[in-house]
Amino acid sequence: MAEFSLRDVIQLAGLSRNIVLRLAKEGIVSPSRTPAREYRFSFQDLIVLRTARGLYASNVSPRRIAASLRRLRAMLPGSIPICGLRITAVGDDVIVQESRSSWRADSGQLLLDFDANAGSDAPVLLEREVPERGDAAQAFEQACALEDGAPDAACEHYRRAIACDAGYVNAYVNLGYLLHSLQRFNEAEAVYRAGLAACAGEAVLWYNLGVLEEDRGNVIEALAAYRNAVALDAGFADAHYNLARIYAALGKPQDALRAFNDYRRLQREA
Repeated sequence: MAEFSLRDVIQLAGLSRNIVLRLAKEGIVSPSRTPAREYRFSFQDLIVLRTARGLYASNVSPRRIAASLRRLRAMLPGSIPICGLRITAVGDDVIVQESRSSWRADSGQLLLDFDANAGSDAPVLLEREVPERGDAAQAFEQACALEDGAPDAACEHYRRAIACDAGYVNAYVNLGYLLHSLQRFNEAEAVYRAGLAACAGEAVLWYNLGVLEEDRGNVIEALAAYRNAVALDAGFADAHYNLARIYAALGKPQDALRAFNDYRRLQREA
């Protein structure tokens, strides 16, 4: 069976490291660990993570995504592979379609197919209409596909996704990271700060801003960004680790020890 590293699934699924680890911690995916404590994800894990990306892109709430994916894994018969299903967002619902039947993934409620239109096999959802994929989601998918071969074009597609949906967190994360990797530091900072203004409470944006500030040599600004990240997400292990490093470099051993102890505790719990 194919196995994927944490770096592999982050790149292939188009999710942030924090989201992948959170889904693993919540038991939505079940990676194994090597003797060196490195994660190894299965192909089914990758399918689930790519499904999660699509649900995030459809602006389904993180709580709803977690509940839906957990229910999906629990309901799946062992003989039916996840990749044999179609999973879509319908309004506020997450709908799983298997052959001729459908159900809501978070509640397990069965939806019936009605032959309402001659020649149509599409399921009818009473008082709901299945929307087409939004321009923001399409632009995001195109940007992910272009990152390796055409990074400038990828940046433009991420900007288009943000223009279509100012609250598209993953677009800010990916665009900022890509600009950072291209050493376009000022542009990356502007993207992260715009994301923080539009998407309050997103720890990953503060964390990425901290990494950027460290690479620019702005240690105090990086420290503030990492502190904001852990204030929003106390389980953000990497932010605790980076805090420990900076505190140690600044000659604050007690603060460094406290942050490193938080990091080690989170690693044991992972």
